[in-house]
Amino acid sequence: MTAKITLDQIATIAFLEEDSGGRVLVSGDTLHIRMGTFEPNGKATVDIVDPSFANPEEHGSVYGIVLFDDGTHGDNQPGDGIYETDYGVGHELVVEGALLIGNFWDPAGNRARATAPTRITAQPFPTSVQLYEPTIISASQSALHLRWSRNSDPDFAAYQIMRSTFLAVSLSSTLVAEIRDQDVTSFTDADLQPNTKYYYRVYVFDRNGNSTGSNIVSGTTPENLPPKPVVLSQPTQDSLALVLTWSPNTDLDFEHYRLYRSTTSPVDTTFAPIAVINNATTTQFRDFSAQPNITYFYRIFVFDKWGLSAGSNEVQGTFRRQ
Repeated sequence: MTAKITLDQIATIAFLEEDSGGRVLVSGDTLHIRMGTFEPNGKATVDIVDPSFANPEEHGSVYGIVLFDDGTHGDNQPGDGIYETDYGVGHELVVEGALLIGNFWDPAGNRARATAPTRITAQPFPTSVQLYEPTIISASQSALHLRWSRNSDPDFAAYQIMRSTFLAVSLSSTLVAEIRDQDVTSFTDADLQPNTKYYYRVYVFDRNGNSTGSNIVSGTTPENLPPKPVVLSQPTQDSLALVLTWSPNTDLDFEHYRLYRSTTSPVDTTFAPIAVINNATTTQFRDFSAQPNITYFYRIFVFDKWGLSAGSNEVQGTFRRQ
């Protein structure tokens, strides 16, 4: 009598499922995947494939996720032919309505494929950056310099720097700057109040509008110092006016120059100035109102944004008709 031998020629996948429940997955989530074959000692993998792209491998799909039947990695019962894994969602998975495709090879080498009835969407939140303690630019500048680590996510869109005078810094705080260059990792926040504590947080945005905030840091601006005075030169004249020139003020908190004139020395600053000049780079004024043969005394004051001022040296000049 001859024994009949039946060769194993078929592998089967009885079910393939995942537990997202239709929710949008984000980075840090765990996706539990189960494949029922009821045939132990095989090999099981799954692919999460976004079918909307011609080449899904370049657009956030993930291939070759290994499932286990040995009681590890989220498998509930070793050797029962149900292969499982707890897949940690990371930034590599960016899909919408993706297919979960299962692959199974039984011990004889037969292969089976199946597609889960559900779809997967994953829009991971951006990777946060590390924000370092602010530094003071100089004792005379009411500004703080910020630095942070570079974000390297492929779907980076922008950094947003948020500021508050309270510890709780959020997206509803003051937007200081939006930076769209991923390689720019520093910013100087100027025009701040002197001797004030500020709190900062940098948010990373991706192209889908998702955001992740950094740690919160604080810095205190220095006390406001008076502006640097300018040097007023001796007046010259042209055919119509006395011409006054002075050195420029380069303070970041410059507000304006006030030019005072008097017929006596020292210059009386209780009256209105003869000119208020708002541009720091303007360093000349022609006094058309100077009367001939009268000696005038001049002094120019620099004012900062906070109301402090510093006066120049005093000069005198007399307009002579030509």
